[in-house]
Amino acid sequence: MKDAEPTTEDKLLYGSEMALPLLRFFKNGNRNLKAFANSFVPETLCRMLTEEGVSFASTDTMISVIEALTAISYYEPIAQYVVANGVGRDLIRIINQTKDFRSYIVSLAIEALWNLIEVGG
Repeated sequence: MKDAEPTTEDKLLYGSEMALPLLRFFKNGNRNLKAFANSFVPETLCRMLTEEGVSFASTDTMISVIEALTAISYYEPIAQYVVANGVGRDLIRIINQTKDFRSYIVSLAIEALWNLIEVGG
């Protein structure tokens, strides 16, 4: 979907730079993502992924935190904030400390990293 060709109508409406729907979503977000960006949610999720935060949380909590982080990191301002707070390093640490590389938390952490790289650049 990201590499799909924009329609002529989209090019006319949004210009050739922002014609792809997914690119517009990354840049403009939606009202929910804008609300998250203006709240303490990204900051709290970043703190929960630190080494200290992980040591006090259960695996189920970490899965929920990483899922939430993945969902909100589709919006570029949030992704850039999360990257600036070093969450990439924290996700790598979580992957490294997980005993079973095939576990669900590893695949979630990899997906979150991929989103941060793709959107937050």
